[in-house]
Amino acid sequence: AAYAAFSDAVAVDPRDAGARLARARMSLDRGDIRAAMVDTQSVIDTYPRAEAPWDLRVEIARRVGRPDLALTAADASTRLWPSNASAWAALAASADARGDRGRARQARDRVAALTGRRRDDSAPEPQPRPN
Repeated sequence: AAYAAFSDAVAVDPRDAGARLARARMSLDRGDIRAAMVDTQSVIDTYPRAEAPWDLRVEIARRVGRPDLALTAADASTRLWPSNASAWAALAASADARGDRGRARQARDRVAALTGRRRDDSAPEPQPRPN
């Protein structure tokens, strides 16, 4: 019912980012990667300065085993909202998954600077904010 309601909202206003992202999250939960990608792309095209669709794309990329795409999405999110520690944590995790230890270290340093905590490579990374 919720999916249908969000679909109705998108039909009424195709530019409704909230409805599109909610529907994309539900699509992802259902395993419909294509639908999640279509909705996030629509938000990216309509609101190019929004970081939220990129945050969701990090999760989409992780679910399909594409650390390269997760890194690209996390990079876009941090460019759009550079003070979001969760996005930097996602970038660090994505860089680690790609084997880019230097970039991961830089991202963890950024997380530490934003959160006021000392960086500790042995500590678990802050988890990206849920979408």
